[in-house]
Amino acid sequence: MTRIFFAASLFLWFATANIILPFLAWPGQALVFPVLPIKHRAGYSVVFVPAMAAVAAWFIFRFLQQESATMRQRRRERNEYLPSIIKELVSTAAPQKSSTELEIQPEELSQLRHILKIAMQDQDDWFVPLSNFSVIDQFQTASIRYQLCEIIYVLALANKIYTPSFRGGYLQRAQKKVIYKYCQKKVLNYWKWECLWGKLSTNYEPVKKDNIMLTGFLLLAISLYESATGDHTFSEENALELVIDNSHRYRHSAKTLAQALMENFSISSYCLYACEPNWIYTFCNLNGINSLLAHDANTGRRDVELVRASFHKALVEEFLDESGSAHPIRSSPTGLRLPNIVGAANEFSVSCLAGPNFPDLSLRSYAIARHEYMEFDSQCKLSFKNIQNGDMLDPGNYGSSMALLYASSLMAAHEHGDNEVARQITTMIDYDQSLLRTEKDGFVWYEGISLFMKCQLLRARLWLRSGWSRFMQPSSDAVQRGPCLTDVNFEEAMVAKAISYTGDDLDLVLYPGTEAMSTWISIKNLKPSSDYMIKDVMRFASNEQGEARISVQLDGRTAIQIVPALS
Repeated sequence: MTRIFFAASLFLWFATANIILPFLAWPGQALVFPVLPIKHRAGYSVVFVPAMAAVAAWFIFRFLQQESATMRQRRRERNEYLPSIIKELVSTAAPQKSSTELEIQPEELSQLRHILKIAMQDQDDWFVPLSNFSVIDQFQTASIRYQLCEIIYVLALANKIYTPSFRGGYLQRAQKKVIYKYCQKKVLNYWKWECLWGKLSTNYEPVKKDNIMLTGFLLLAISLYESATGDHTFSEENALELVIDNSHRYRHSAKTLAQALMENFSISSYCLYACEPNWIYTFCNLNGINSLLAHDANTGRRDVELVRASFHKALVEEFLDESGSAHPIRSSPTGLRLPNIVGAANEFSVSCLAGPNFPDLSLRSYAIARHEYMEFDSQCKLSFKNIQNGDMLDPGNYGSSMALLYASSLMAAHEHGDNEVARQITTMIDYDQSLLRTEKDGFVWYEGISLFMKCQLLRARLWLRSGWSRFMQPSSDAVQRGPCLTDVNFEEAMVAKAISYTGDDLDLVLYPGTEAMSTWISIKNLKPSSDYMIKDVMRFASNEQGEARISVQLDGRTAIQIVPALS
């Protein structure tokens, strides 16, 4: 019973940062048992217990020796094949798409519509069937906070890359609503408990020390939102109220989140720092340094340059194994690392997350994954190989599916311009019946996976070559000063494209929500009191404020090109 309790306590130490339970499980009982009344003591225990400990230590030592030898052999093999594969990937990478080519296609638009519907629900709506939130625990990957961030990431991507001249409408409102939803007690109360049993502290301040699973993820969400919309509401002082419980509320902003990241990276002996108290997650920290880069891009600061070198050094020396693969988790006080239960998704995820700050590591990880976890038959048809059980875990609900592997491999393929692989993975997704693709009233979603993975799959489908870098680039001058679509009825129309190329024009592509209909759209940033025309359709005039509201007929894909009218 003691061994079972101790094993369970170690799992909870990892899963929830509860450092009290391991003490209670074994040493705690050791304090109690000697004073309990017993008939006799087993004399052999004096020899048996140390002998068992010695045998266990020997097995651990042998395991580590064998693991190290395996990693060194894998490193030699990788060093042999990597140069040629990397050279091939670089030489065959597809060029970046121009802005004129970017348009959300009907399948992705219908999936986006479903996620938008969830994003625009009430702040306390978590359980109704349409919400699709997984409310399981608030400590590990199924936590609500990660689901909310994934919603923001995919909405911001659609906004910044595909519809940069769509500002102030339903897409922006949905992102903003989710950021506020993130700040609630239901989402953030986990930190109270992790402070109590992980730090033995009643200081529940959630930003200043540790907790990169909040600071890194939330700052990235806010920074991508600001980049996509030009709205800097969350950079204003005290813009966010983070509610831990009814008595503990903390005011923060994008600025204080960035400051906390810088300070924690600077004082941590690993540079990378803890999520749960005492546990450092590699992927959370890659997300964190990406959020600094995104914040710098919005503010003109160069904070990330102050920590990038030390972060890279620690990442390579402390969080990559001898073969070059990432350790996902390490204990900060003990240095203990947990066994990696994920193979392919681990390499693909590093490739996705390392791109903006460490492109060499990103490319190497993708090359490893492509060689070791993908194979092509005689007809060049792609399949996955050497897949581990962890690769088929849905992190959003702990169920089983291929969604994580699909999303991470598809995004990595897009990131490195491997278009043929990306095309084949997309086909795999489309034909995988276990995902339970569902279509109703113009909405499309996968019933068989979590909301977390619904968002990641859509983000992967929308991703581009060098996607992070493109995401973080400032919008063009034409987009910033040119006409923009500001309002369209979400129930009646979906925006697949919205961009100004010259600062005088506006190129739109709209789809009706369900069936052909007419709807009203609002345009701003036109030249005041000027004549415009929708090519081959109609003329209209802007008012004195440079605004116009016009009716358009939607029937399937509807292209609307607005340009100044010739006098």
